[in-house]
Amino acid sequence: MGMDLINEAGRHFRLTTSGWGFYLNLAEKYGWKPAGTIVPKNYAGAIPWAGDYDWNAG
Repeated sequence: MGMDLINEAGRHFRLTTSGWGFYLNLAEKYGWKPAGTIVPKNYAGAIPWAGDYDWNAG
């Protein structure tokens, strides 16, 4: 699984699975505290939204 980050202006940044994991771990090592994610307005998944950063269902 890779991760696509898209802002409100439509600009995007794509990371591979290992790249995403690397940056999440690096951020936590330097003090970043995850606040959790919010459910996207159009999310209709079968699995309840967990708020994690390692799942790109939204």
